[in-house]
Amino acid sequence: MLGAGRVVIVEAPAGLGKTALLESTRAVAVEHGATVLHARAAELEQAFAFGVVRQMLEPTVRRMDAAEREDLFSGAARLGAPVLGVDDAGPPGGQGADPGFPTLHALYWVIAGLAERNPVVALIDDIHWADEASLRFLAFLAQRLAETRASIVLARRTGEPSAHADLVDRLAATASDAIELSPLSADAVEQILAVSFDVSIARSLRQTAWQTVGGNPFYLRQLIHGLGSEPSPHEVARVSPRALTQDLAIRIARLGRSATATARAITILGDGCSLAEAAALAGIDGTSAAAAVDALVEADIVTGDVRPAFVHPIVRTAIHLDIGQQARAVQHRAAARILLDRHAAPERIAAQFLQVEPDGDPAAVAALRAAAHEALSRGAPETADAYLTRALAEPPPEDELGAVTAELGIAQALAWRETAISHLSDGVARAAPVTGVAARRMLAGFLGASGAPQASVALLAEGSAALADEAPDLAEVLAADLAGSITFADGPAEDRRANLPPPTHLPPGDTPARRARLAAQAFEAAKVGTTVDATRALAEGALADGRFFEEQPPLAFATVALFLALAACGEITRAEEHANALLVRHRDRGIMGGVAFSSCILSHLRLRRGAVVDAEAHGRFATETTPAPMRLSVMANHAFLVDALLERGSFDEATAGLREAGLDGELTDVGVAGMLLERRGRLRAATGDLEGARRDLLAAGARHERWGLVSPALSSWRTEAALVLATLGDEDDALTLAGDDLERARAFGAPRPVAVALRARGLIRGGQSGIDDLREAAELLGDGAEPLDRARALIDLGASLRRANRRADARPHLREGLDLAHRCGARPLAARAHDELRATGARPRRLVVSGVDALTASEARVARMAASGLTNKAIAQALYVSLKTVELHLSSTYRKLGIDGREALPQTLGSSVQGS
Repeated sequence: MLGAGRVVIVEAPAGLGKTALLESTRAVAVEHGATVLHARAAELEQAFAFGVVRQMLEPTVRRMDAAEREDLFSGAARLGAPVLGVDDAGPPGGQGADPGFPTLHALYWVIAGLAERNPVVALIDDIHWADEASLRFLAFLAQRLAETRASIVLARRTGEPSAHADLVDRLAATASDAIELSPLSADAVEQILAVSFDVSIARSLRQTAWQTVGGNPFYLRQLIHGLGSEPSPHEVARVSPRALTQDLAIRIARLGRSATATARAITILGDGCSLAEAAALAGIDGTSAAAAVDALVEADIVTGDVRPAFVHPIVRTAIHLDIGQQARAVQHRAAARILLDRHAAPERIAAQFLQVEPDGDPAAVAALRAAAHEALSRGAPETADAYLTRALAEPPPEDELGAVTAELGIAQALAWRETAISHLSDGVARAAPVTGVAARRMLAGFLGASGAPQASVALLAEGSAALADEAPDLAEVLAADLAGSITFADGPAEDRRANLPPPTHLPPGDTPARRARLAAQAFEAAKVGTTVDATRALAEGALADGRFFEEQPPLAFATVALFLALAACGEITRAEEHANALLVRHRDRGIMGGVAFSSCILSHLRLRRGAVVDAEAHGRFATETTPAPMRLSVMANHAFLVDALLERGSFDEATAGLREAGLDGELTDVGVAGMLLERRGRLRAATGDLEGARRDLLAAGARHERWGLVSPALSSWRTEAALVLATLGDEDDALTLAGDDLERARAFGAPRPVAVALRARGLIRGGQSGIDDLREAAELLGDGAEPLDRARALIDLGASLRRANRRADARPHLREGLDLAHRCGARPLAARAHDELRATGARPRRLVVSGVDALTASEARVARMAASGLTNKAIAQALYVSLKTVELHLSSTYRKLGIDGREALPQTLGSSVQGS
């Protein structure tokens, strides 16, 4: 098993020896030099956030010196430090950190880091009682064990109810080996009896004892404890497993009142409680408690550790049932008070309150809220949800009800629970304006991202107005969010501009709200086609001294607005630099939504720069990591991915992706849907569905009109529709659309939209006038900033010249277009240029998918990162993939490129536009 990367599960009813088998495995692993991680889940600790993970890892991490910890928690692993309470391993994820995937990814790298030093064996007993966060991590880890030197051995009690049975079953399903323990045979029972009694007695008790205990080792041991020195078969026959369990309480009672009270206190407080806590709950002094624990150890009831724990869960269960339900409730509430007085960890206090009925206790609410805050800081929103749900049921004092409801909504939002919006709405309505700001922002973001930007605008406007006098700084924060949200709401542009937060006496751009307002105004200017200079000036004002991207929330609409405004102005390189920096910042802070968002933006920008494979890789990452409820983000991600797949010639894949995402039918009636309809129309045209393309492109135009987007700087739906209409024979309407776009493009003043409109009109007009349009389009794009559009214009110009029987004039344009298309990775475009060149009588080299062109998007991305000097581990951490995945991509890349290793990558990839 050492170094094998396997999951093994041991299953059996209680008392059959699962724990003993794990202990034997532990001894063997230690003997062979493995790092052993051990944890035992407990029924009372099922609400502890990452409780099992912390049991596993904290002892090993604590034994490390500062340098070892720093090394272990380097890179992506540092986001696991808050889970384990390591203060010197680097900063936690920070505000807005995603509590999901990045935390699991970080903990995986902690395990992988340990396994780099020595093989790791993780032993987890009673997995059926594990907390939800730990189970999610173990399931995550199990899928990635094959590439590590780590193995997991789980022990599960069959027939035992579990609060998270579905997660336990999912984890168990990953096991490569399942061991089901069998009861002891009659011969084995006899051998064990012979250790305590005479051989002849053991032989006489053999069959009766075996039938009595059912071959259960635990019950057999209890049976031996209760028998005299010379028991008879008749005495054994009168005993049953239930009686054996009840006998435990009798045995403890014989040890005296202090021992009984102490055992019950340990039952209530949980394994590992301190002696002082047990003494306080038992109502005895420390000396008496110590003597009681010694007696319990001697009687084989608890272990001899510094902090007492029961030798077996069955023992705890027996004592637990002996207390009685009402008495247990009283004891749990008393335990909570004792732990509060002793400033115990919030989750230990909360665990006690979870065991009692709600009673309107403010102390319970405070403890549960503190535990929820701790759970969120460890990256376990599901656990925080459980604590806050219970706090709300207490219920809280009237003046805290709104705040608790808001906190519950935030926790559920981070856990992607369906009830999040209702609790956030209730929390915002109940909480004071100041205390409800976080919930209001979270709710506004959810409403906007899920396809209700108008509701988001109303919520933010109301909050900003309410706080204008009481807390102007918070009002500014909400106003910043509002500025971005307004630009993505439907309705006339004039109405949106009127609703943007008004300027004050301070100069524009010196607060987050005003910078967000300028970003929104820049986007509005691009949408209505003011002028490129006016749009650029507004965008420059928003960028100011570079603070804009630092101060915006991870998924702020204002950030989207500014990137799209910069792109409309042709500031692709500058926008790309900011998007790359934003991606790194979000990745380092564990903000997964921000990483996906940055990848979506980069997909668009890299395509504009002619890096088709990069655009596809970023688009894939964004679509694969964005949760389905974020409907607007999902549509934008797929829109940009379809763009890249169209240029790669992956039409079937693009179509299948839209179908799987539920984006092949009717779309939500929001402005962003127009972006996707445009791309879907282009895809349908590429696959020969011209009527479907016409419908989608005209529908995109209608959506854009309602959204106030009329400028070709941000949408080329008219030119795309014009080309489709011309193919369908409707040349008059086609020319009207193309002419309209050209007029608007010239008014805006940026070269690209003018060139795109000219190309469309040139193709529709044909003849010499068409050639003139195409020549002007190619010349406008002559600076190389938009290589794909230039390649299209050149190839169309060459094809038109060839059809005019001017073959010699056509060849230079077609050769340049072919070279550009080939370097960009635009396969269908390159193939068309190749065919046109052949039609001129030229003999271009045959197009073969090999070398760099043969790489998949993921392979090309990994290869370029390796060429830049990043290690395999750094690449895996940056892309949120496994080390094995990186190794497989590089091996495939070396084979396709015909090189021996990464040393040759920089030179091999250096000439490609993809790497520019």
